Amino acid sequence: MNFDPRSLAMTADFAGYDRLLAGSDYPQKIGSLDKMVTSIDALNAPSHLDAIYSGNADRLLDID
Repeated sequence: MNFDPRSLAMTADFAGYDRLLAGSDYPQKIGSLDKMVTSIDALNAPSHLDAIYSGNADRLLDID
């Protein structure tokens, strides 16, 4: 994940919010999850947050 909010915004503009997923590889850097959340929240896209944090992954993995 790129933690630069400008890069995330560019990705969302290019690919769409429906293709962004929050996630992490283990072992993550200490504090990286907090930085991920801060960067996603900085997108100022409140109507897309549920999708980014879980809905898009649920859809991708066909989880009901």
